[in-house]
Amino acid sequence: MSEQFRLPALSGTMEKANIVRWLKAVGEPFRAGDVILEVETDKATMEVEAPRDGALAQIIVAAGAIDVPVDSPIAILTGGDHAAPAVADDPTPLPTTEQPATAIKREVAQESGRTAAGEWIIASPLARRRAHELGVELSAISGTGPRGRILEADVVRHDERQTSAVPKAGQGSVVPISSPRASEEGATVKKVFGTTPYRSVRVDGMRAAIARRLTQSKQTVPHFYLESEIDVSELVLLRERLSAEYAAGAPWNRKPTINDFVIRAAALALARVPQANAVWAGDELLHFDTVDIAVAVSVQNGLYTPVLRNADALSLSAISQRLAALTEAARERRLRPEEYTGGVSSVSNLGMYQVPRFSAILSPPQSSIFAIGTVAERILSKGGAAVSAPAMSVTLSVDHRVMDGAIAAALLAAFRNFLERPLQLLV
Repeated sequence: MSEQFRLPALSGTMEKANIVRWLKAVGEPFRAGDVILEVETDKATMEVEAPRDGALAQIIVAAGAIDVPVDSPIAILTGGDHAAPAVADDPTPLPTTEQPATAIKREVAQESGRTAAGEWIIASPLARRRAHELGVELSAISGTGPRGRILEADVVRHDERQTSAVPKAGQGSVVPISSPRASEEGATVKKVFGTTPYRSVRVDGMRAAIARRLTQSKQTVPHFYLESEIDVSELVLLRERLSAEYAAGAPWNRKPTINDFVIRAAALALARVPQANAVWAGDELLHFDTVDIAVAVSVQNGLYTPVLRNADALSLSAISQRLAALTEAARERRLRPEEYTGGVSSVSNLGMYQVPRFSAILSPPQSSIFAIGTVAERILSKGGAAVSAPAMSVTLSVDHRVMDGAIAAALLAAFRNFLERPLQLLV
């Protein structure tokens, strides 16, 4: 028996992908749950599992193909008579309905183990890893693989079903980049420039996704902005002291950066002003008990926004270490969808580029974003006198549907308080 294998949706927002490489050759057997190819979405390189036991009879879409739509046929799979053994180093054949139950239990034990209730669960290694990352109990999932084996796709579908009842914020009528209207717009722009020489550069998936989301945000989310000049004299001195101790051999993983302090201050400010730790969800507000902060990371042709989960509970050192790992994964395009989706607020820091101040566009469904300018000597008022001191310009962009001016002002005030009295950030 043979059947078409279609490109699966590996996340709720995936619409197309590039085929990076096939990990199985034509005729090579595999088991349900084995990784058979890698694809690249607009945000990450991801692994695709085999839906059942079998082998590749034909590869329809070769490695290197770009913008392959979800649900497009990409290969032909043969039936289970080409399947691989249960375990590579175990000569015992796959158990069938005629084999003893003990043989089946032996295979199941090798693939996962017992639940707390003593029940056996068959799950692929990738499914177990994804379940652990999403905090999903395997016992709650019905597997679609042979003998009910749980595949990664089963875990993702289960997780999405659990959250599908929550309306998505910021939904609106947004024209995709690849739409006929977009092509018409491109033709109009080219006509304006007439015979002026130009070089056309194809928009990649990441740039297109950024354009779609920012257009959606500006069209559907009512922004307003608050600005503040923050005296960071004590912060600069504290960072210099911690950096010197790090250089002298202090047992820290990394030298703290200004951005580490900013992220912790934003997380603690959201915890202190819980009304701001919320997002718009159609006809309701979703308030959260923990604070998830997204951080803008610049990469070639765009940016990622990896999310620091439970950032309000992370120490300065933990934030520094976790952010370094996420930044490295982002620049190598190894981030998984759960590592860059979600978050209530964002931090976007352009201070290292000597940008004094700027306003940032919200990334729905997030309800706020802290835009951080460079630290520079400025004239500030202290005790009624004008003095020169290191200061940081901050612009807070806010979703007016979630919070009014008073709540946003309280959030910005809490943020400023933490940075002006930075010892609080070490507690």
